[in-house]
Amino acid sequence: MPLSLDGGRPDAIDELTMLFNAMLDKIEGLVTAMRDALDNVSHDLRTPLTRMRGTAEMALAAPLMSIATAKRLPTASRKPIVFC
Repeated sequence: MPLSLDGGRPDAIDELTMLFNAMLDKIEGLVTAMRDALDNVSHDLRTPLTRMRGTAEMALAAPLMSIATAKRLPTASRKPIVFC
């Protein structure tokens, strides 16, 4: 319990300061949790996309494929994967 200048109980400014600090702590925790969740989601998406790109590149290197497949694969394998 913080003391006021007169040595009595805390005044409204002291209480407001404590509440504001508690709110900032909660916000900081939420932002940290959001960043962690975003990192996990981007990793979970990057892995299958990289695998699909590798599969498309391997298919392009294969000697036998249909004309329709040959037309679609170059765009599938060369588009950049961008994560913000």
